[in-house]
Amino acid sequence: MITPKLHHPLAIADFYILGEIHGVKENITALTTILDFISNFDHQEIGIAFEWRIDELEAAEIQKLVTGEASISDFTVPAFFFASDARVVKDHLDFLHQLPTHYPTCTKLCFFDTHQRNFELEMFEKLHDFKQSVNGPIVVVTGVIHGQILPANYRPTFATLLAKQHIVENIFIEYKTGKVRVNEELFDIKDAASQNDNTRTHYLNNLIIPTANPGTELVEK
Repeated sequence: MITPKLHHPLAIADFYILGEIHGVKENITALTTILDFISNFDHQEIGIAFEWRIDELEAAEIQKLVTGEASISDFTVPAFFFASDARVVKDHLDFLHQLPTHYPTCTKLCFFDTHQRNFELEMFEKLHDFKQSVNGPIVVVTGVIHGQILPANYRPTFATLLAKQHIVENIFIEYKTGKVRVNEELFDIKDAASQNDNTRTHYLNNLIIPTANPGTELVEK
């Protein structure tokens, strides 16, 4: 496996926001790259936040998977995992199950997608509140549009709002080549608008993934 490369070293931050294209298998590798960096420091806790629409009962089930109370075979899979627009692929289940072994300080999770009309503000509020419960930094995994820190004349993203109150390092995942699968359809990664327009200019850092491979979406049995 080729390790992703950062354009420059990360700063010490309260939030590390990963802007991804959903449906790429290597997004998990990008996440673990950031976790490996943060784990070099003496943090009591590291939080992880996913842009997933999960209710409280489902969140409790996911927490059981993370703590080892449930195995993948008897894990009650949330309905969102089957209709996530590729935000969740099979690799996420393995990651969550192995989380306490590989990253024992990463015990707190947040799921911050929302139905609200003013969704950027709602997502900001969820993440801001989550920070109060985590004695350490938080890695946020989100779509590349939400992770931008925008100038004052733009409608703010949740990342823009967070940056007004916290130290934020946002990281644009740049895929050099490859494919992405969304809703069982394959697309060339370079056809994604965010890989070709000025989206990356609103990020402080770039993380390079040489080849993107399509993740495998979960299918309800």
